[in-house]
Amino acid sequence: MEKNKFIGYDYTDITINEQVAGIYLDNYLHFGWQLDSHSATLQPNTVTLTFKRDRKIDHQAELNRLQRKFDGIVAEIISLKHAKRLIPATVAYLFGVIGTALMAGAVFAILGHQIPLMVSLAIPGTLGWIMPYFLYRSLTIKRTKQLSPIVDEKFEDIYAVTKDAKLLLV
Repeated sequence: MEKNKFIGYDYTDITINEQVAGIYLDNYLHFGWQLDSHSATLQPNTVTLTFKRDRKIDHQAELNRLQRKFDGIVAEIISLKHAKRLIPATVAYLFGVIGTALMAGAVFAILGHQIPLMVSLAIPGTLGWIMPYFLYRSLTIKRTKQLSPIVDEKFEDIYAVTKDAKLLLV
């Protein structure tokens, strides 16, 4: 029995959005990493996870390749989650800006004592202020339905990658 067996460690720090911290905590173990510390950062909604791993782990090159693949898949998932809101938000903002421009036109029309023009600009301007909320909601629901199967596929890819990594550790 070896009394003083020395183990050298590799360390890695990752700073990520706290929404995906659970994915990293659950899956980095399959690449041979152990959580060393978990801390908040100065940036909002981000955390830094520090992991350690035995330097002499078997199949290290292949584990690193699979880990990079895992990191890429998680980045794709984050991108897809942002894409669910990007187009709806852009459309909603655009309608809001158009509504504001129409309202500004209505204000200038009333200053010029042109009541019919003011009314014809104020009504669509008001709709331009009300519609963005409903547009955002409906477009977000539609985008979520479109992208959810793709996100589910990406989680299946994560499962396959971590399964391969776990087999290398056994």
